[in-house]
Amino acid sequence: MNKRNAWFTFLPLWTLANLAGWFWGSVFVFPLAALIGVPLLIGLFQYLVLRKFIGIESTWVWASLLVYGSFSLITVLTGMTIGSVWGMLVEIVTFGGLGIVQKKILEFYTFHPGYWLLVSPVAAVAANQIYILMVGKFFQHSPTAFWTTFGLLYGIFTGIALVYMERSNTSDTLTWSS
Repeated sequence: MNKRNAWFTFLPLWTLANLAGWFWGSVFVFPLAALIGVPLLIGLFQYLVLRKFIGIESTWVWASLLVYGSFSLITVLTGMTIGSVWGMLVEIVTFGGLGIVQKKILEFYTFHPGYWLLVSPVAAVAANQIYILMVGKFFQHSPTAFWTTFGLLYGIFTGIALVYMERSNTSDTLTWSS
């Protein structure tokens, strides 16, 4: 599939996968579900979209469990608040630092997989900050509103990056499959 089609096929599905995964994060109230089940769900939803479009292997699910699970664990243990400096640092470390595992997987499927180490934490921090600007103006704060908005924005930002990182249709590279 070419990049032009990816904007209308991959990007909406990737965004929906992130929205759904993070939304369920706001629904689960049990710590075990929040620490394992939700990150696993996010990774699974992302994997299903990535598998369809670039044939990525299932290790994406486990890499995502590490990244998003670590984020959830640190958030729960520290009582991190939305928009705090500590919160942004946690996002940068988990989405960027632990994102190395996701980046290693992307090396086989995308050009410039190192961009993921920048895109993922910046997308997380940006989603957080945009939510802060929107709350009160468009809706009242709630965990569901936060995680749903976070998932939507994180999905859009990282999806755009993945479309740009997509390999071109040349004989020596993998291509977007249908």
